[in-house]
Amino acid sequence: MVEAFEDLLKAVGTGKWNILTFVTVAYWFNVIVYHALAVAFVAPAVDYTCVVPNEVQPTLLSQVHNGNESEIHKCYYTSNNISRECQEWHYDNTTFGYTMTSEFDLVCDRAYLRSIYQSVYMFGSFIAAPVGGILADKYGRKFFFTFGSITYFLLSLIACWLPQMSYVLVFRFLMGVMHTPTMNAAFILGMEVCAPSMRSLVGMLLALPWAFGTVIWGGLAYFIRDWRLLQFAISVPTVIIFPALWFIDESPRWLAVRGQHDRAIQILQKAARWNGTSLPPEEDMKELMRATQSKASSATEERQPAKRTHLQMVWEKIRKCTIQLFILLRTPKLRRITLVVWMTFMFSSTVFFGLTLNAVNFSVDPYLYMIFNGLVEIPAYIFPPPIAARFGRKYPITIGFFVTSVSLLSLPFIDKDNSLVVITVAMVGRLMLSSSFQMFFLYSAELFPTEVRLQGFGSGIFLSRMGGIIAPFITEVMGPLYSWSPSVVFGVFSFITSAILLLLPETLNKPMPETITELENESTRTNKRQDLEMEKATEKSKDSEIKNDTSCRPQNRYSEGEIQEMEQKE
Repeated sequence: MVEAFEDLLKAVGTGKWNILTFVTVAYWFNVIVYHALAVAFVAPAVDYTCVVPNEVQPTLLSQVHNGNESEIHKCYYTSNNISRECQEWHYDNTTFGYTMTSEFDLVCDRAYLRSIYQSVYMFGSFIAAPVGGILADKYGRKFFFTFGSITYFLLSLIACWLPQMSYVLVFRFLMGVMHTPTMNAAFILGMEVCAPSMRSLVGMLLALPWAFGTVIWGGLAYFIRDWRLLQFAISVPTVIIFPALWFIDESPRWLAVRGQHDRAIQILQKAARWNGTSLPPEEDMKELMRATQSKASSATEERQPAKRTHLQMVWEKIRKCTIQLFILLRTPKLRRITLVVWMTFMFSSTVFFGLTLNAVNFSVDPYLYMIFNGLVEIPAYIFPPPIAARFGRKYPITIGFFVTSVSLLSLPFIDKDNSLVVITVAMVGRLMLSSSFQMFFLYSAELFPTEVRLQGFGSGIFLSRMGGIIAPFITEVMGPLYSWSPSVVFGVFSFITSAILLLLPETLNKPMPETITELENESTRTNKRQDLEMEKATEKSKDSEIKNDTSCRPQNRYSEGEIQEMEQKE
């Protein structure tokens, strides 16, 4: 007799049916990497010089710049002692080839558009994050995954041939809007068709496509040096996912909650056939699904008693999130946890994206740099779970961020011509950062009490999107002015993170608090637990003393001689 929906997933097991969904979701996670990191090769910073009009006499071109009178400014030229803005440039395309930077002249007073190109994508992802879960709940995981991936593909394909930078930015923003909701729907689908015992492993494996995608992105960009062809090359492979989207199924759990029990049972029976397993009787499954739907409906009615339109639901969620933000700051211990988690997510995300995009300021081969970034992420996603289980969460994460800060702060003192040393030191920082960031996802969820865990963890993830918005301005605006400044900023962010993490408690082998009150009274609970343990130890000690005390043992009333005499008489 099945008692919970989890039992049905256990009965289905893991086989061809689940693996098809996992592979489809993993492939999608791989596809979006190229677009999320596109700025590194599509709109990079390149060397350029001003093309002076033919009518200007060469003897009038020199101007004082950085103490060198013979150096001609890249953005201005001098004619008849008048400084004029440059209107045309010559670009050094030996490294990157034909880029968006050279086609749309993203230099001088338009250089900020390269940062906008990356940030507008992250901004679209940022504003769409709160509604992603609502859309997946309303329309279904597979439906929105399919709709989002097709829309994303069309936007990316059209963006290959847009004639103006303003149009490119609009489409880039729309791609960012589709990024998070589609990714969330895909991830939820992957988790909901997964057997409970496999969820931790599948969750970790779904992070690896990002690492492999980063490696592939560096290699692909090396061979295709035209930004439009490169954009086309990373967009077209998305079509491979479309046949798989036809064969994968909707989440049976979502169908059961929505009352589509017959369809859910058909999908589970198909899954059992594909996996070679057996299911309980159909009537038992229907009874379980009715109970699941009833439980979900009761919870929904408690949270949302009146029926609302989709737009009202969105505004209601935003309002509740705003209220929850104040709840997270209401009490001293919860406030400390919340602020540290928020800062860690935002700083970590900034450093993560900043390191990925900072090859130009390191003066290293950008293609090798991107490949190494992906390679070091593979162990960074595999090893954190056993490390956290053996050594705890707090100190491994703190040490990881500290090593990251030391690595990044040492980069300005390394000779740029020694590219091997620069890449090695930068990758040590990247490895430690990625490992620590991965462990922090688990750690942050354990810190919050159950009643606000979703709000606390979700708000941290939401703020992490800010890192992707901020990072390009640090690398693309500060970097050209002072090449060492991005490394210093990222190093300082990592050091601050390692310092504030010391304010948090360890969570390994400790029960997670259920309520805010329980969290705030943790010292009282600890004292009570210690008092209880002391009482038990005292009782054991008394029992031991009683056993060893001969005065407490029963004494014989007769001597040994008297006992022997009595035995002889008998």
